[in-house]
Amino acid sequence: MSTFFSQNLSHELNTPLAKLKLLNEDNSDSAMKMRMNKQFEKLEQKIEAFTTISTLLDKESVPTRECCVLDSFFEQLSYQYLEVSGDTMRKIEVNRALFSMMIEHLVENAQKYSTDFFAYVEIQEHQISIKNRVLDESSRFEQAWMSLEQNMHKGGLGLYFSKLILEAHKLPYSHTSQKGWVVITIEI
Repeated sequence: MSTFFSQNLSHELNTPLAKLKLLNEDNSDSAMKMRMNKQFEKLEQKIEAFTTISTLLDKESVPTRECCVLDSFFEQLSYQYLEVSGDTMRKIEVNRALFSMMIEHLVENAQKYSTDFFAYVEIQEHQISIKNRVLDESSRFEQAWMSLEQNMHKGGLGLYFSKLILEAHKLPYSHTSQKGWVVITIEI
């Protein structure tokens, strides 16, 4: 996908978003107005991320890296169905925006395809494991990762973007199924 195309697509998506924001200003329900504004912010972030990812696809740039504490990526995820354990204060050198988006996508997908809606993250010395409980190894999360690893790209944009981000950072990853769990492991 060309950067030119994605930038134009971003523009086309931002135009109706701006119109929706204007319409929301007339909303008399302040609680609803606030919820809508939060969703608009999320959508703007996703549009911006899409443009960044398209640059990676075009191989025009390598992500700028900075030293980040892993805990900062999980702090921003205000999910009540997330359990993080291990060395959360471990530092890693990554592109903050891209790595954050990747973590968010993996956690959201782990929750979405889990039998208990939880995502479990374990941080060890040289790896991050994102796990979810499944009824059987043929879960949709498992199938999505198998599809990505075979370059079939049937796992949805979030997982596809996650794969691109990991590859751009040259971070090896794998997935396994074991006794009711699907585990995505990222080597750091």
